[in-house]
Amino acid sequence: MPFRWRISPGIKFILPSKRRCSSILLRQNARAQNQSPRRFIQKTPPIEPDPDECCGSGCSNCVWLMYTDDLIEHFGKEGLEEAVKVIKAEVTDPMIQQFLLMELRLKKVK
Repeated sequence: MPFRWRISPGIKFILPSKRRCSSILLRQNARAQNQSPRRFIQKTPPIEPDPDECCGSGCSNCVWLMYTDDLIEHFGKEGLEEAVKVIKAEVTDPMIQQFLLMELRLKKVK
């Protein structure tokens, strides 16, 4: 039985349509895609919440805690250290600043 060749969308080489080869070729294609240069998408840092958005009671879903979680996610591996720097530089209210730093220390311990 002769091979039938097909071009799959998104794949840059021609794959044979035999079933026994498909898993190997898919793995090779996945490796090739991981090694290809990635598109650079510039992430913007999260926006600091307004002071009016916080009730000041130390809620578990505080907008400031969500802001620090977004900072940690934005900075990746060095998230905690960078989040501490940003909080010390940008958060002007000393009570909120100390609350956020305490929460970050607790996350660092976990």
